[in-house]
Amino acid sequence: MLNLVVCLKQVPMVTELPWDEKTGTLRRDLAAGMMNPACKHALEAALQIKEKYSAIGKSIDEKKLDEKEQ
Repeated sequence: MLNLVVCLKQVPMVTELPWDEKTGTLRRDLAAGMMNPACKHALEAALQIKEKYSAIGKSIDEKKLDEKEQ
């Protein structure tokens, strides 16, 4: 049995980049999130492989990893 794992990352929406004028840094807490386009392609590829070879698929995101580290 083939096992697939796809790591997913949420990134800020590029059309809505709120910058902090004082520090010049991105205000991630105010930016809308979206799935990283590369992760989206990896997920689609994994789903196609899963369907073709009857594989088992899992996804991991940053929040789940952060919770396990604490």
